[in-house]
Amino acid sequence: MSKGLQFLQLRDIKGNVLQLRASNALDPQLTSETPVSVTGFLHQRPESQRRPGLQEYEFEVSHVHPMNGVKMTLPFQPDDALSVKASTRAKYRYLDLRNRHNRNYLELRYRVERTCRNVLDRMEFMQVETPLLFKSTPEGAREFIVPTRQAGQGYALPQSPQQYKQILMASGINRYFQFARCFRDEDLRADRQPEFTQVCPAPTAILW
Repeated sequence: MSKGLQFLQLRDIKGNVLQLRASNALDPQLTSETPVSVTGFLHQRPESQRRPGLQEYEFEVSHVHPMNGVKMTLPFQPDDALSVKASTRAKYRYLDLRNRHNRNYLELRYRVERTCRNVLDRMEFMQVETPLLFKSTPEGAREFIVPTRQAGQGYALPQSPQQYKQILMASGINRYFQFARCFRDEDLRADRQPEFTQVCPAPTAILW
């Protein structure tokens, strides 16, 4: 606060920050994580006031309307998520994912998947979606079993994309790919988890 002015930061869903300038007193119950609707005027910041970390514009606030109150004390601030115990971060995953570092992982995964899809599409590969419920097979890794309403019967979750790859190639499906979800009932290790995704392209099928 300076000379009757209040300066705040408004963060959007992508993590971009816009500085707010308010001449009227704001609701003291507003917290850093309160979703708000803001009305006012957007001004271009004078060049003399532009510094690293500040955007070219600032917003002069005339009214702030809280969309939903946040009255409880948060278990941790999203910006501090990386210093919090893993069990706490897992319990409050919606706060953990507000951390920009973690959100970058989601964006990176999306960009990698988009690039793979675009490259394979230009090579005239067709994307095929395969089921998650599959017949149990004795070979390979241990499977997760999904029971059904009929006693003694169930499905298994696929533990490898090769199970469908062989079927599709034998069926003459030409130049296809899939983002295959795989599930393996194994002990956790540093480089292994119960579920993961594989990009599985298959070349031209050869029929004999």
